Amino acid sequence: MRRALGWIARLLSPVRHLRTDEEIVAELESHIALHADDKMQSGMTFEQARSHAWKKLGGVARTSDEYRDQRGVPMIDTLSNDLTYGVRRLLKSPGFSCAAIVILGLGIGANAAIFSIVNAVVLQPLPYPDASRVVRI
Repeated sequence: MRRALGWIARLLSPVRHLRTDEEIVAELESHIALHADDKMQSGMTFEQARSHAWKKLGGVARTSDEYRDQRGVPMIDTLSNDLTYGVRRLLKSPGFSCAAIVILGLGIGANAAIFSIVNAVVLQPLPYPDASRVVRI
């Protein structure tokens, strides 16, 4: 059950961000501070303890990136980011957008028309009985 809830949370993460990046960084900083406090109690200096904590954690940026990758489904996150970027770019230059949409529409329409002609003439059998015996002289 717990695994199913985890997958549901991962699938919903692009729509509903559960935690902001600032919250993640703040939590990682608190982990570093707690680890440094533990090391200082064992006899290390503040600089040594903080350095050891950074090494053990691996850095805030890398760890927050790893958490962000685990938080959702990377393929869906990438797709939503790409779609958002594409829509922003299309809205930024409406002339280019209209030209691109018209060209794509004409290309798709021409492709569909040519395929329907080829399908009717070449790919479908002739509507005669025993059409395989019809020959051309």
